[in-house]
Amino acid sequence: MHLSVYNAWAAAIVGAALQLRQAGPLPGHLRATAWTAARTGLFHDEEAGLACLRTKDGLNVLISTHGQPPQSYGRDEAEFRYAGGMVFHLRAGGSPPLLPPALRTTRDALLAQPPLAGWTPVIVANGIYYVLDEFESCVLTSTEHGLKLSLAGQPCALFRQTPSNFPGKVLHKLDWRMLGGRLGRNTVLRRARLTSVQAKIQLELRLDRPDSMTLSQKLEIHSRNRRILHLNPESSITLDDTASMGTSSACPHGTVQTAFPSSIPNCLALSLGPRDIEATTPYTSNTCIQLSFDATRASPFPPS
Repeated sequence: MHLSVYNAWAAAIVGAALQLRQAGPLPGHLRATAWTAARTGLFHDEEAGLACLRTKDGLNVLISTHGQPPQSYGRDEAEFRYAGGMVFHLRAGGSPPLLPPALRTTRDALLAQPPLAGWTPVIVANGIYYVLDEFESCVLTSTEHGLKLSLAGQPCALFRQTPSNFPGKVLHKLDWRMLGGRLGRNTVLRRARLTSVQAKIQLELRLDRPDSMTLSQKLEIHSRNRRILHLNPESSITLDDTASMGTSSACPHGTVQTAFPSSIPNCLALSLGPRDIEATTPYTSNTCIQLSFDATRASPFPPS
């Protein structure tokens, strides 16, 4: 979706809100609503799956918690921008943004460079690609030095599957030619799940000092009855000089890294090589990066 469309939607929502506000008193369920931009603390919109952490020192962290369905679900595009379990904006005072958001990329680019998936785990089973981007269980808690996000769920199909039988192919043609792809787009709400796999993610942000923090992700995967492949173990996106690989329960196959397309300069995506996960064998992968910042640095970006 183009930026102009987002702007139009935002203008329409603000305009409708102003119209309703002038037309009469606020509904009862909205009277406790307050603008939080100037308030410090941890705020979580559980319906949208979006959270914000602000501190009195000027730290501003935006987090996707349980995730949302991807837009334009297709066969040749991998969408990671709506995935849960990741920080998509992090900034301290006047410093530039410290983490780039996830991206949408092509299937070919992802398979050639798995680190482009960023913080989102990609699983392969029987040649089908799955992704841990939506979660049934989501618990966000504030800690003494930051926050902790605990998630649990099953991998969902990353790409839309091509119909394999004749009726499915006919329906696909009719949908494309007569319905404008409406049926195909709706499949994102019923993506196939890898039900034999249970996964947990624990994301933790810890403020070590006024000028540094640690962001860590612990991934646990249990496959009940099939061997699967973790395409991007210990994957992360960070600035070129801040990456620090974690440790894992399996031996590394080597580190893969690639430049990460972003408006923030010098971004890097990296992960270890693909790892097999045997059935009924517990699997754990840990990623940790250190982030340092200077809140007094001038930034070319507008305030958060």
